[in-house]
This record gives sequence, structure tokens and C-alpha cells, in this order.
Amino acid sequence: MRRATAVASSAASHASLFDQLMERAERVQVMGFDDAGAEAYEAANEVVVGLCDRLIAVWDGESGSVAVPAVLSRWRVSAVCR
Repeated sequence: MRRATAVASSAASHASLFDQLMERAERVQVMGFDDAGAEAYEAANEVVVGLCDRLIAVWDGESGSVAVPAVLSRWRVSAVCR
């Protein structure tokens, strides 16, 4: 299979899975972002943390595209995660 075909096939299967998950979702939160950049991901993380009763975070110690230790620390000390 050529790379372009494999990528298209992979995207199609992910789209199908996404559609299935959307159909099964009890609640869908639509964020007001035009693209899936860092700001959108951070906002989505805040929504997820705000909705959970308990959060278990596993971190490999590596830095990523955001300041992971700062984010985890902020969530740990916030009233949301007590």
C-alpha cells in the first residue's frame, strides 16, 4: 500500500471511529476554537479536569509542547483535584 493511500485509509478509519463515539456519547462539549492548536488543547484539558471526580495523571518526566509539570502542579493544588 502506498503511503498516501495508507494515510487516507487511516484517516477514514479514525473518522468512522469518531462518528461511532459521537453517537454513543452522553454529553458532547463543543469548544469555540477554529483550529486544534495548543490553546484549544489546554482549554479542553481544563474542561476534562473540571468534570472529573478523580484524576490520576501519569507523566513520563519528559517535557512536551506545554509545561507539563506546571499544569500538573496547578491541577494538584486547585480545589478541582482535592
